[in-house]
Amino acid sequence: MTIIDAIGWWYGWGWMHILTVARRRLVRLYNVFSVRQMLRTLFAPWKEDRVSGAQGLDQMMRALLMNSVARLIGFCVRLMFLGFYVFLTVGVCLIAIVAFLVWPVLPAFVPGLIIVGLAL
Repeated sequence: MTIIDAIGWWYGWGWMHILTVARRRLVRLYNVFSVRQMLRTLFAPWKEDRVSGAQGLDQMMRALLMNSVARLIGFCVRLMFLGFYVFLTVGVCLIAIVAFLVWPVLPAFVPGLIIVGLAL
């Protein structure tokens, strides 16, 4: 590999590679957190914890309360996971933006780092 090829890759395909890696990581996060399923079941009871077979008004009210609590717990847990997903997605995007902006000037640091390494 010649210097010309390396520079051509660095300022051509290298930038595209950064975007490809960032996109892959975002897709992976989306799949790991099952965002589509999480949004579809946002108000579903947690762990399918339901009370059924209630007879009488007292038991029906208790079942309604317990089912409502199960749905509230499911909503809170899923909302926390979605919040963590958004936090990680923003982090990946920020890292990708910084890498994309710093990428062109990284080769300028190589001679300086070699000099610093030899001085130590």
